[in-house]
Amino acid sequence: MPTLREKHWAEAASRFLKEALKQRSVSYKELAQRLQAHGLDENERSIAAKLARASLPLSFFLATMSVLEIKGFSLSDLEIDQRGLPVPTLRKSGASSG
Repeated sequence: MPTLREKHWAEAASRFLKEALKQRSVSYKELAQRLQAHGLDENERSIAAKLARASLPLSFFLATMSVLEIKGFSLSDLEIDQRGLPVPTLRKSGASSG
């Protein structure tokens, strides 16, 4: 069972990807097609489920970053609250593409 901190980090990762998709106007369907082109067995429903549950394998997170052409990521791209937990937002200056 994940700890509260682990759950917060997983939710932050999910929100990070959702915001990256939104910023790039990429739908779950289009993301699935891009991931399939790289050999990953994903579809619109599986992506929606992963992001809704905030249960993302690292391989999915990295592959999504790759197909969205996110060239860099830093933990400073996430806001951290006083308890040391990530705040579920993506800073506009972060997650730049090519």
